Amino acid sequence: MDTARLDAPTRVFSTGLLNWKSISSITVLCVLLGASFMAASPTGGIVLAGAVSAGLLCMLVLTMARARVVLTESTIRVGVLPYRVTLPLSELDSDQARKLGDGDAVRLKWRKNGIGLPGLCVGHFTRRNGRPVFAVVGGSNNRVLIPTRRDFDLLVTVEDATELIAEIRRRGTCDA
Repeated sequence: MDTARLDAPTRVFSTGLLNWKSISSITVLCVLLGASFMAASPTGGIVLAGAVSAGLLCMLVLTMARARVVLTESTIRVGVLPYRVTLPLSELDSDQARKLGDGDAVRLKWRKNGIGLPGLCVGHFTRRNGRPVFAVVGGSNNRVLIPTRRDFDLLVTVEDATELIAEIRRRGTCDA
């Protein structure tokens, strides 16, 4: 068997990070960054401000557009470079994976390493209960908490949360 084909993506779930809230946050961030560069150097600052703001905007929009949850036959890959985690499916507590409602108390508290803006959280965070989590979250709808056997959990938003949970559980029982 071709081992490269075994880990080829078999299911890809979009995270929907490109939303009005995340785009608004990034736009405000780029405008503020550009204004600070122009204030620091009024003569040549406009060119530098435009270049840095455009670069930051492009990087963040590409990050949001390319963020995915990818399931292969043996792994789950969540996020996008430079914030991406790949775990064997055997490391997931697939029976405990669940869709979170608006009233669920799974909230991010501290950002350890990642991007944390309104409508966009990607990277390593700590939940309010102190448990570390790797998050790829673009809002409060369709959030899925996937407990792992490691020292952190996965928290993602996907367009079809029910299908992601069903697929994780199906693959989790295949490994057992």
